[in-house]
Amino acid sequence: MIEPPTPSNNRISGQPVRNPEYTPHIVLASGSPRRTEILASVGVNADVRPSNMAEHRLPGDITPEAWGLRLAGDKAASVSKEYPDALTIGADDRGDRRGRAWQAGFSK
Repeated sequence: MIEPPTPSNNRISGQPVRNPEYTPHIVLASGSPRRTEILASVGVNADVRPSNMAEHRLPGDITPEAWGLRLAGDKAASVSKEYPDALTIGADDRGDRRGRAWQAGFSK
């Protein structure tokens, strides 16, 4: 078995060492076909595991950016519990139209 890089073996002369035979298990905590497509376009094959968590706004989500960042982190944290040895990617997008936040997939 090929060992993943560790703090003791991943650097030589301050430069990262890349092991071409080691590929981490990557999990995408999103059901978005577009995100899967983006990862695939750069050669990343990820297991798609949507978090299925509620995406309602909380009091601390004072901007669309804060709301989206929180959700992305929450999704990754939720899914990573099921895949503790994987690299889990959480993603979300929110927009701002005339001072009102909206989430992807909604037209108003």
